[in-house]
Amino acid sequence: VIEHFEEPAQDVRKMAELLRPGGLVCLWTGDADSWIARLLGRHWWYVQGQHVQLFSEYSLRRLFAAAGFDGVWVGRYPYVTTAASLGKGLNRYPAVGPAAQRMLSHPWVAARALTLTLPGELFAIFRKRPS
Repeated sequence: VIEHFEEPAQDVRKMAELLRPGGLVCLWTGDADSWIARLLGRHWWYVQGQHVQLFSEYSLRRLFAAAGFDGVWVGRYPYVTTAASLGKGLNRYPAVGPAAQRMLSHPWVAARALTLTLPGELFAIFRKRPS
């Protein structure tokens, strides 16, 4: 939910206050520096009404380092969705969406689980430094 924080530096400092040394913060957010974000621009799926912050790997690392965290791992992480859910998500793109939604919502395919690793997504793990 970090892309919803109005004051992410303040909120990450609060996380540091609440965690013991060695405590972990794990998050998943969009990668504003990815090729897909640059290609899609304002049509990228993370540019939505309630996403008030966008991050890159660099900006996430800086944000957490300033609050007393070390990066443990930042990278692409696969997630599982259904074909029907993917079709709904693609429907926002007029060039491919309607056809993709029809195909992916077909009863033979809709419930099928898909594992995706998308270029516009980041998964990050940060560890609070010892005091």
